[in-house]
Amino acid sequence: MIDGHVHFHGQPYTLETIDNMVKVALEKGVTELYLLDHTHKFYEFDFLYTSLKEERTVNWFYNIETKHIKNHLQEYIDFIKEVRKHSYPVKLHFGLEVCYFKDKMDQFKETLEGLKPFEFDFLLGSIHYVDSMCVDLCESIYHDVDLDRFYQTYFDDMFSMIKSKMFTFIAHPDLFKLFKIYPSFDLTPYYEKLGELLKEYDIETENSSGLLRYHYDYPGLSPELLKIFDKHGVKYHRSSDAHVYTDIGKAFDQLKSTVD
Repeated sequence: MIDGHVHFHGQPYTLETIDNMVKVALEKGVTELYLLDHTHKFYEFDFLYTSLKEERTVNWFYNIETKHIKNHLQEYIDFIKEVRKHSYPVKLHFGLEVCYFKDKMDQFKETLEGLKPFEFDFLLGSIHYVDSMCVDLCESIYHDVDLDRFYQTYFDDMFSMIKSKMFTFIAHPDLFKLFKIYPSFDLTPYYEKLGELLKEYDIETENSSGLLRYHYDYPGLSPELLKIFDKHGVKYHRSSDAHVYTDIGKAFDQLKSTVD
């Protein structure tokens, strides 16, 4: 069984952290871990976020440095190389969760090219920012937003991200449901197109329990979206979006997967 989305976040890049992750994975029956960090955690990817203008989003982004959870990318790469020297009873993959900004992806590709011969095992694409606003920062951030424009942009970016063919997986495609604030129009046609594109480009997505951290009503994809994904034959795996190792495999007994 896969846990396709596990963050280091504030946990140190040490073999002890890996040992803790592996121990919990084995307890939960997880046999593969996809380990990563957000691009916003690394100084080298700050260029992705220069378009952020919404005040609370900008304050949050720059506050990351004061919390001492930002790193240089080489620290992460050196850690990965060290872990790869060891053998574990759980298969480990190392990657990045990439915040997708359509106009920044050429520069992002150049940055990855500069790391060769080192390569990440996978890249997880996600939409965390729309019109300079952090989608999952807080409910009040939506109060002054044109919701119809927000949703149109969100899905346009999601479709563009899939078509870019840059990413191994697509993260939490319905993250927007977090605050239960919706547009004036029916989202079903957008769900349908999302399912069609994921199938057409053969890109896997995730059924994640991550929103339970925010005390959301249930884990995983919305029932409406899940039904459409199943209709189109979209592949999806279980993910915890864990930010601490104890959340690995969280609520997996409540999540469907098409791949294990």
